[in-house]
Amino acid sequence: MKKPLCLLFLLLAATLIGAAADATVLAAGFRNVSWDTVAEHQPLRVEGTIPAWLHGTLYRNGPARTMVPLNESHWFDGLAMVHAFEFSGGSVAFSRRFIASSAYNDSKPSDPCDALFDSMRHQAHKRPAAAAAAAAATAASDPSPPISPNTLVCLRKVDGQLLTNTGFSTSNAIDPRTLATTAAPFVYDDKMQPGPAPSHAHTDLNGTVVHFIASFNSSAPGYNVYTIKPGTRTRIPLGLVPGNPILKMPFYQHSFGLTENYVVLAEQPCTYARDMEWKNFKWIPIFNTTWKVMSRATGKVVAEFYSDPFFTFHFINSYEKDDSIVVDLIGYDDNKVIDLLYLKNIVYTPKALIAASLKGGVMRFVLPMETPGARVKVHMVTKEPLVAELPTIHYEKLNTRPYEFMYAMAVADPTSGIFFDTVAKVNMNTGTVTKFNPCPDQPNTCFTGEPLFVPSPNPVSEDDGVLVDVVLNVTDHTSFVVVIDARTMTSVARASAETAIPLGFHGRFY
Repeated sequence: MKKPLCLLFLLLAATLIGAAADATVLAAGFRNVSWDTVAEHQPLRVEGTIPAWLHGTLYRNGPARTMVPLNESHWFDGLAMVHAFEFSGGSVAFSRRFIASSAYNDSKPSDPCDALFDSMRHQAHKRPAAAAAAAAATAASDPSPPISPNTLVCLRKVDGQLLTNTGFSTSNAIDPRTLATTAAPFVYDDKMQPGPAPSHAHTDLNGTVVHFIASFNSSAPGYNVYTIKPGTRTRIPLGLVPGNPILKMPFYQHSFGLTENYVVLAEQPCTYARDMEWKNFKWIPIFNTTWKVMSRATGKVVAEFYSDPFFTFHFINSYEKDDSIVVDLIGYDDNKVIDLLYLKNIVYTPKALIAASLKGGVMRFVLPMETPGARVKVHMVTKEPLVAELPTIHYEKLNTRPYEFMYAMAVADPTSGIFFDTVAKVNMNTGTVTKFNPCPDQPNTCFTGEPLFVPSPNPVSEDDGVLVDVVLNVTDHTSFVVVIDARTMTSVARASAETAIPLGFHGRFY
């Protein structure tokens, strides 16, 4: 009797949850994916013609199941799932799989009926970020605990391994073909202590990885910068960038800048929360923003600069020009954007995020290396207000170098749009913006993700290639990957999946 009754309640709960999810348009982007969902090389229906030379796999990372009820969950808290689109000979095959992190394994119910009580159990379960903080505390006394964070943000390669990453120094490794988790966590050949870290590392044009770990050591608070040489998994310490001298702590960093000769940090006045709960990241604008520039040759901080306080998740690119460093990023007035990314705010009051974004935009700072200590002003790059995020460039060729074009997910019309529904191409020299809308006749129906640039085999210009992006259609609850001519910003082809892919974060094309 217990089992049929449980299944009846399960069916009823699923119906009610589905009805609640349909209450707003954007709720479709955050529906929970079933625990055991796996797709392996499913052929997709292609409309249009995919260039014959487009060969490789688009990997996209992001949350696919909330750990706590929607009204408490943050976009950065969901359980990680990697989606893959393999391009070959004009066809596309689709795969997807959860990352088998500690958070996933500890939360997954052993019995389907246990799912009825997921929300109650998850209310008592630590969010993935908080769990990582607890694991770091354990690591201080135990040098080899089984730390496997919920790596839902981005991907990179180290020593030939495909790693998934989050705002923590520990990564997980996955099989590039099956997406199965092969190492949880990925083990480096060194003894560096784990801790909070930017979700984004850099790989320079020589294949060297540059990254850092935030240090809360009272005797040396700051950012421990390290490098990893190609073909190795040993993190080599480069040097310490000191943290805030008054509070004696590092500030929150999601990404940073890299040039041929320098590591560039924008120390924004946003504290980490010791419990890693997003609502507890504090904004202290009295400190302004301090730019800290480290020499890659010596590991020493060679210059500091100052600017009015701003908040950023994503640097776009950094490079040296004459005697200065040019830094481009997407910025905001303050860190209120963190709170606006709680799911209840995205789903029920999405216009607040657009309003906050309109107060910032695509920003450029020029750091005069011959005048250390100078106060630098922001230059807004675009000629028109632009709501954009998850910026990308032709990274493999132009990271650390002068460049012309940036691509990002954007809002077609900030006055009527409710979320990121287009792909924007920004000319960083002229400030002009060109947009591609995947569903121009259906406003607030299709929502875009991070566009990735893939160059043509013999490019004649920087934008000679295609953009690949994952789009969610909330009307029919399906997703498709779209191929866009990067020069003309017009559609070349699309490949449709018969399922909805939750709104996610970053990817790579390998």
